[in-house]
Amino acid sequence: MFESFDTYEKLMDAVHADRTITGNGASTANRFPVRFVLFDNFRDCCRFVEDIAHLQNISMVRLEDWLDPDYPDTMLTHKRLADNIRNLVRENPSEYRIIMPFSEIARFYNNASDKAEFNTLISTIKSIDTLSSGFASQQRIYIPIVGLEGKMQHFKDDSQTFIWYFRNTDRQLNYKLILVDNTTFGVSGLENKFNIASNISQFLGYWKYPELKENIISTSHSIFSHADYAQPDNAFSYCICHNAYEFLTKGLNLDLGGINYREEESIYWQELARKIDVDNFNFENFFNQQFGIYDLADYSTFFTVWFNNKQPFLRWLLAKYYTYKFCNKGYICRVLDNLNKYNDQDFTKELAIAIFKLENPELYFEERKLGLQIASRNGLELPPDIQSYIVGKIQEEEKNGGILYAKKFLSPLTDLEKGLIINWFAEGKIMKDELLELYPDLYYYLGTTLASSEDSWVIDYFDCYKLAKVKNSYTKEIKDFIEDKNKNELTHLSWSSKFSDTRTLLYSRTDINRYFWIDGLGADWIAYIQQIVKEHEQEGYYLNEAYIATVKLPSRTDLNKCEIEALAGEKLIKIGNLDEFSHTLRPYPKFVIEDLVTIRNIITKLLHDHPGEKIAIVSDHGISYLSQLCQGYNLQGYKSDHWGRVVETKSTTVVVDDKYKVVDLEEGTKALCALKHESLGKKVPEGMGCHGGCTPEEQLVPILIISPEKEKANWNAVLKTYEVGEANPYVIFDILGVDNNVSPLIEYDGRLYGLTAQGNTFTSQRLTLNKDVTTVTLVIGTQRKEFSISIKMAAVENDLFDF
Repeated sequence: MFESFDTYEKLMDAVHADRTITGNGASTANRFPVRFVLFDNFRDCCRFVEDIAHLQNISMVRLEDWLDPDYPDTMLTHKRLADNIRNLVRENPSEYRIIMPFSEIARFYNNASDKAEFNTLISTIKSIDTLSSGFASQQRIYIPIVGLEGKMQHFKDDSQTFIWYFRNTDRQLNYKLILVDNTTFGVSGLENKFNIASNISQFLGYWKYPELKENIISTSHSIFSHADYAQPDNAFSYCICHNAYEFLTKGLNLDLGGINYREEESIYWQELARKIDVDNFNFENFFNQQFGIYDLADYSTFFTVWFNNKQPFLRWLLAKYYTYKFCNKGYICRVLDNLNKYNDQDFTKELAIAIFKLENPELYFEERKLGLQIASRNGLELPPDIQSYIVGKIQEEEKNGGILYAKKFLSPLTDLEKGLIINWFAEGKIMKDELLELYPDLYYYLGTTLASSEDSWVIDYFDCYKLAKVKNSYTKEIKDFIEDKNKNELTHLSWSSKFSDTRTLLYSRTDINRYFWIDGLGADWIAYIQQIVKEHEQEGYYLNEAYIATVKLPSRTDLNKCEIEALAGEKLIKIGNLDEFSHTLRPYPKFVIEDLVTIRNIITKLLHDHPGEKIAIVSDHGISYLSQLCQGYNLQGYKSDHWGRVVETKSTTVVVDDKYKVVDLEEGTKALCALKHESLGKKVPEGMGCHGGCTPEEQLVPILIISPEKEKANWNAVLKTYEVGEANPYVIFDILGVDNNVSPLIEYDGRLYGLTAQGNTFTSQRLTLNKDVTTVTLVIGTQRKEFSISIKMAAVENDLFDF
């Protein structure tokens, strides 16, 4: 029997009438005590249960009490549920019962045609007949069912089935059930917005409370595995979440910018979930907090954030958010479209090559160029096959669009591109000023040499030498210089005698903390090193002294390192070796590219490892890359050394010749040092640097003084005391190079204090401390330098007897 009611009051009238039914139908009604009461929403169900509970001789039976307490997440089978209801009918024949919450477990039974568990359950329950005593007392068992009216239609015409249906289209209190399998993926703050059931027992227990939150999360494995059986359902909307993405977007309805899900990225979604707090969640705010920025404004910010954050998850989040925010516009979005792995290598590769696959690539030149510049500064390199591909594409662009267009594809990222830039520069296709943008390191290497020199022509010569080296061409300017200045021994002596050696120039310096020897560093590197140090000025490094010195002839390490060692002693550290690289065959322009990288790495490491120190960079000789462009003289009868830049003989008589300068060595050996770029022996192999001769680039070396002081000073001071307290109110300095006639002072809190010297250690007079003054100023003559200190004052105790 199926009855439908359009008002709640009519339903309750039917309930009361059924309790005292007489006449036709009374026998069947009293024989079968189970009444199924159908509702479209939980509000009406709760109202019904509350009203029924006030009737006489009635009590409620909770389904969770029928679960095994040791296994709260084990599904109550439809057979056991039916058996329990049968037992309830038979054991309490004279009592009324309400069974709750029946539908919240019955909806998860498999009702497929081959199983029909739900139908079997209802068929079994509706057929339970009461005992004679129950018949006499008109026993009633009420089973409220919410949202399953469709499934109950199967029993609509069954005369033994009593079904009452209150039809109410108001679904205000229907619930969204979010189903996940044993996890909430680590999301925080869920308890404030959701009821969370970890097992069937807890899920059933929630239906005691009409104020249940509208969104329910079930992490029950049993419910999850039966979720598909529950639909269709007009009381619940179901959201079955198989992964973190579905849980965040479909389950929790978080706005994550419409990011698409890819199964291979599931690990990133799981980590994203662990970082989310659903209270007041905002995707943009969350993103900015993860990266510590205010706003991902443009592509320049993207590149900075990308290379500063190495974690794959953060890279993934950055990529997804950027694509979401900029709606797939710009070059970065094109790069990210093809990116499968979130590492520097793959990103840089796509950044370099994606441009060649796009229509209107000119729209993306600036964005790509900036990204590749930053990648280059972060030390990124690409494999040879990718480099060849890029250069080949650029050459195609030159062929099809001309050199002006092709140059827009260039970057200093790869060695092959650098080589192409150098070749184009040598061919006159690129001007020197263009190198500042295309290949900054090469531009700075070619800069004018700024150093104290005893002969001004040397500055011009080095500018010409560097140009000839980079173009791999023995230019007329170089040839004219050598024919004039190194025409013979006398002309060479006229300029070389004006220069002092390193030991002489630095002999009286006492302010140098350390000397760094770079083997093979010639004076041609001065401009480039000045630029590198300038890039570190904000870190407290200043190159405020640069000199050009000479070395002994032959310009070899064995003769000159002893001079440097005698000067510096234990303060000398050998930090680099251009000499070793120059003696290997490196085809042009490889030696240009590699030496720039080598010098940058050497100087950067040197600065990083020795903050606050005054250091001197010195060398034993320079390197020439012009001899490899000239034929050798093939002088016979001599012992050749350094590819003929020097030849030696024991002969007491040596013919004077404009090709060389004669130098006496030990044990009667004479060295003939090449005056010009032509080797005295065989031709120097192509791509090889050499030394030993008398050309300016072999014989003249730099002296570079790097100081923590912006202005030139002949002293250097290091603060040794970082915390000053009342128990020991003194500051101590190590000071090198201070003139004996000058007495250092310090100024603190407006007062001057003297310093007592013990060797290079200077200790102040006792300071009168002020906790608010945390700087002291060292005063030496007219020069001043400020240092920060920490002040530690004694604690002030309360007087316990001060009433």
